Amino acid sequence: MSEAFSPAVRLWIEKQALLVAAQKRFWEEWGQMLRGVKRRLAAKGWQSRTYNEPPDIIQLYRPGWPGGVAQVHYEVLCHEEFRQQGIVDFSLHFEDRLPNQEQVCARMRQLIRPHARGILAACACSMPDEPLHDILKGSLELVGVTGDKIVAMVEAMAQTESFVDEAVALAGCATVWRTGFTEDDAPDWLNWFGSAGGQEIIRGAGRFGSTALRIDGTRPNARTHDIPKSCYSVPLHPTHGIQNACECCVAVVLKTETGGTLRIWTEGHEGKTAEGHPKKLPKAFSFSAPVDGADHWQCVSFRASVPSFEAAKYDFARDGTWMAVNVLTPDKTFLIDSIEVALCPSGRQVS
Repeated sequence: MSEAFSPAVRLWIEKQALLVAAQKRFWEEWGQMLRGVKRRLAAKGWQSRTYNEPPDIIQLYRPGWPGGVAQVHYEVLCHEEFRQQGIVDFSLHFEDRLPNQEQVCARMRQLIRPHARGILAACACSMPDEPLHDILKGSLELVGVTGDKIVAMVEAMAQTESFVDEAVALAGCATVWRTGFTEDDAPDWLNWFGSAGGQEIIRGAGRFGSTALRIDGTRPNARTHDIPKSCYSVPLHPTHGIQNACECCVAVVLKTETGGTLRIWTEGHEGKTAEGHPKKLPKAFSFSAPVDGADHWQCVSFRASVPSFEAAKYDFARDGTWMAVNVLTPDKTFLIDSIEVALCPSGRQVS
């Protein structure tokens, strides 16, 4: 008895022209979807890179992220492995070209774990521990995918973008002090000479339903000549983790659709006046910058060097360091989700 192809194989052979045409049409339509995603997200400030023509993969990133698209990005693709599974794959990657990739990934995972329930619910994704570079993973059913669904999925996952900036800024740093304004670590010094102004700690107002400090900039509490019409608070009271002749990193995660100005300064308290106020305020470091209005959470970070004992004539670690935050904004709902002060690895042995 001679061997023969099965009916299924014969059908596959007979339909080769149709299958080749269908595959070509698939890549054309898939590429058209990705081009549309690129245009729509570009209008919202995202930069991107596509591969091949027609494009079969798109990587999206914020202009300020390190190394451009080659180091950090959200990715959408449908390679053969995923086509066989019938899915479109979505991910957040910290690639191996990123300096200190392992430290950045570790810090990112540390930052998002307390928000895991909210992230998984809002982004319809998973948070794998392996491989190292895959921070978030998600998928959509391929057969029913549309450009609208791809944009919606990317925007859902991109709610984590402020964690990306925060992780990059703080990677490898040792936390000195951090507040998420919860009952365990809420600052006690929102008042400025008896007035809290428009400052209030609100549950559910932060990232993924966390606690946040809400500031109504139209109700200021600062009344001195140097910080008029602004809200002033002392969240750090005090710390002994800031050291002389070291480099510190400060990261503030905030959200404001109106914009404003953020000022931070840290100082020691030496001696007392007759009224009981500090007689001298040796400065550890300060920062001031405008904050653009945006519809998403932002991480504002900076690094600063603490003066030596000889320059400051004050021991910040021994005698303590206070940090003051000043916000000048017309925004009625200026939100601060978290503030962290950390010791930079390169700043532990500054001469």
